[in-house]
Amino acid sequence: MKLNTALAACLAAACLSVASSGAFAQAYPSKPITWVVPFTPGGITDSGSRIVAKALSDRINQPVLVENRPGAGGVVGTEYVARSKPDGYTMVYGTAGTIATNPVLYKNLSFDTRKDLMAVHGMGESPVVIVVNPQRPYKTV
Repeated sequence: MKLNTALAACLAAACLSVASSGAFAQAYPSKPITWVVPFTPGGITDSGSRIVAKALSDRINQPVLVENRPGAGGVVGTEYVARSKPDGYTMVYGTAGTIATNPVLYKNLSFDTRKDLMAVHGMGESPVVIVVNPQRPYKTV
């Protein structure tokens, strides 16, 4: 995935969000954008977000502020964004855990990832590998 493609997709999605809310007269972005990382600082989601946020900020001439909101396996930060004003100024770094797994694990979430959030663009891929001791009888999942 090219960085320019990701940045263009983020900007396009944010613009569509603003347009759909009836704010045609306002140039986007006209204020800083908050990029919520629902995990503690220093991890791959945090460092990746900071790299893309800097490039996006340089491209759109507005600050893109990375804000860590860890807790409950990503629920705290994801909920914050799901409940924020849908104006394109608050986004979350969603992961398979925060977007797909948490709704299955936690039945009483105060938000619905399918209804309250909109995917903008993939940031990367992370293959999953399952390994076992070759002496064990397990040969397939």
